[in-house]
Amino acid sequence: MEMTEEEVNAYLAGQSFSQQGAGVSDLRVKITTADMRIEGYIQHEATGFAGDITIAGVPQVVEGELYFPVTSVTLGPQFSGLVRMIAQGMIQEALKLEAGPNGLPIPVKPPEGMVITSVTLGDGRLLLEGVRE
Repeated sequence: MEMTEEEVNAYLAGQSFSQQGAGVSDLRVKITTADMRIEGYIQHEATGFAGDITIAGVPQVVEGELYFPVTSVTLGPQFSGLVRMIAQGMIQEALKLEAGPNGLPIPVKPPEGMVITSVTLGDGRLLLEGVRE
């Protein structure tokens, strides 16, 4: 089963997510052979933090489910100095709470009777392999 970057971006179009007072919107995914990057715009109302964010990682399969363990968080130029350090810490803590031990869950519905066993990154696509139950 294959998921293209375009399909993932179409799914994310217009969606936003909120966690602990921070909202993330304008999500876009970039898939390369090295990693998957999710870019967006983050806003935290209580502190006034706002700017671009990129999280990167390599998707993995755990017990038939697809997850995105975050390996790096990069903030845009809107964040600088002490504000960058504080925002980075808050974001990493929120991601840990949301992700769990395997990473952020990626909602994928495999074909009926198929269990996902592995994921491979390609240029602009995710290739999901599995076995029939």
